[in-house]
Amino acid sequence: MAWCGKCKVAEQKNALKIQAPLVTRKQVAELLSISMRTVDRWMVSGVLPHYKIGKVVWFKVSDIHERLETKWEVGLKRSRF
Repeated sequence: MAWCGKCKVAEQKNALKIQAPLVTRKQVAELLSISMRTVDRWMVSGVLPHYKIGKVVWFKVSDIHERLETKWEVGLKRSRF
């Protein structure tokens, strides 16, 4: 099996996606089935951790899952149901 530079780069990119994929606001909205306006509100209120690089806002999927689990657990504990 031949090893080429392009294959190595492709494998490195795939490894990065698996370890800590970054997604955009639009992708977060689609992932959580919410509007982009809700994503914006959750960013401002601190519900969704995010990273701004230049003019683009990025989210780590693992951070989103972690934060939403803890936020929802707190909300469930306060619930009367």
